[in-house]
Amino acid sequence: MDMISSNDYLSYVLNKSREDPTWMAAAAGFKGVYLEAAKLELVRRGLQSAPPDYNRFQVSLDRIRNREDMADFVIPALVRILKEYKSLLDADIINEIEQTLIHFRY
Repeated sequence: MDMISSNDYLSYVLNKSREDPTWMAAAAGFKGVYLEAAKLELVRRGLQSAPPDYNRFQVSLDRIRNREDMADFVIPALVRILKEYKSLLDADIINEIEQTLIHFRY
């Protein structure tokens, strides 16, 4: 079995989300914030990546604020984004993520 690097895997995920209809649909939904985390990790590693899509953040944040089913599934990605990639994002989205998480209730 061939081993691939984590850089190659992250790039694979990013490319798949542009080419495969199933992956495109998943990225368009509330779980798209996980794709944004992959993109930000590539940037942090100094590799080429697409810029952040703030609409994907909004879909996830709206789901949390509206207390929709499975809203808590995106919280780990948002926490990691705040911890690891804060310097790569606009202050407005950082504030919005923080405020949404602070006010989260089941």
